[in-house]
Amino acid sequence: MDVILGDQPALTPEQNFFQRMLAGDPDEAADQAEKFMKEKSLCAYYDEIAIPGLVLARSDAHAALWTWSACAGLRKPSRA
Repeated sequence: MDVILGDQPALTPEQNFFQRMLAGDPDEAADQAEKFMKEKSLCAYYDEIAIPGLVLARSDAHAALWTWSACAGLRKPSRA
């Protein structure tokens, strides 16, 4: 209920990055990266969003929550 009624986003930025890439939507991930980099650097984006998002992917894969064939979107390059 907190997510539905609250003003906080449902996902953290790194979760959103992981979800967008897993869904095969690198363009949306790139759009979010561009918004982030209006105020911070590319290095900060990698440190705060992309790398933690990939760590989430690795954790899920090791926990067998999805198969490696399902992560093809993570290997596609994005515009960022």
